[in-house]
Amino acid sequence: MIICISFGASREMCAFHRLSRGSEATEDPTAASSTQDPSLQVRIPELGVEMQSNLKVSCPEITSEMNLMTKDWERVMSDHYIASTEKLPPRALMLLKRWDVKNRNYTDEDLARADVLIGWEENVTSDLIRKAKKLRVIQTLSAGVNAIPFRLLRNVRVFSNPAAFANPVAEHAWALILGLAKNINRVEKQESYQVYRLTLLVIGCGGIGSKVAEIGLKAFGMRTIGVSRSFYRPRLFDERHGMTKLTQALSQADVIVSTLPLTRLTEGILDYDKLARTKQGAIIVNVGRGNVMREADIYRLLVERPRTRFGTDVFWIKEGAEVFESKLWELDNFMGTPHQAGAVKTNRDVFDNVVLAGVQNLTRYLRSGTARNEVRVGDYL
Repeated sequence: MIICISFGASREMCAFHRLSRGSEATEDPTAASSTQDPSLQVRIPELGVEMQSNLKVSCPEITSEMNLMTKDWERVMSDHYIASTEKLPPRALMLLKRWDVKNRNYTDEDLARADVLIGWEENVTSDLIRKAKKLRVIQTLSAGVNAIPFRLLRNVRVFSNPAAFANPVAEHAWALILGLAKNINRVEKQESYQVYRLTLLVIGCGGIGSKVAEIGLKAFGMRTIGVSRSFYRPRLFDERHGMTKLTQALSQADVIVSTLPLTRLTEGILDYDKLARTKQGAIIVNVGRGNVMREADIYRLLVERPRTRFGTDVFWIKEGAEVFESKLWELDNFMGTPHQAGAVKTNRDVFDNVVLAGVQNLTRYLRSGTARNEVRVGDYL
């Protein structure tokens, strides 16, 4: 929807906002005239836009038009029905107080009304989507979204929540890196690696990957290389490359961390041919999704190269479920954890912060039409 008002041909100003259900547009919601006069100032709620003109506020036509525009904007702002698959904490509900929210205990009738859905990716099921006939927006609380049945979505915008996990997952990645480098929890003595001032490669440079790079850069003085389609904090990387440079970058790194999501473009991308390009004695860590590697390929590499070390928090999806049993556990140069880096199931503060971050992102979209972490739906089809 576009809301626009003009103050004449010579001096014109338009404040607009597009709140489109299914639209790809994300325009800047402000537009300013080159000539401003304090004689008329009107503030549009939520947009935070002050509209100014040389026209006098006493003009009844302008005053009437501005009032109508403000009322129309407030109607659009309130015209949402939200269903959450999770019980949202009080702080999150406060952010959503403008709208109707069904907080987990929703009925089929509620789903039929809902145009906005909040939940963990695994709870956004086919049955739920089929019942939500008016669905236009999904905000996941999770970083990954590969469990969502994208084939059922029609004109639905999807937003993920990876930046909310940046700190706990990056900390976990570095726990694996240092545990592998220093042979933590081993009875027998083995070669100890130093990571200080070595080269760190991060594959997938969103919020989590950027935090991994920041720790490497600031704590260990490492040279940082990023390979990604986009960069959340580009200044943290000494070198930035697109995905076509992945093989070349793998050969340069001493420590490699993948934070890649699982999409049709990333599944199996770290195959044996690419992994074989890594240095002897490289440390490889995966905190993204297990299926971006092939289990047989990384096992083969570790058997062939005892000095190469691999750690993962994510395992392989088999028959629709992540399976933590693996022959990798038999190897001395392997370290793993059962998908717990996000810490949302083991730390209440982390859980509340993650949920709040997702709701904040959704609120930003409902108020302004723009938000972070919009998913490229085509990557999952």
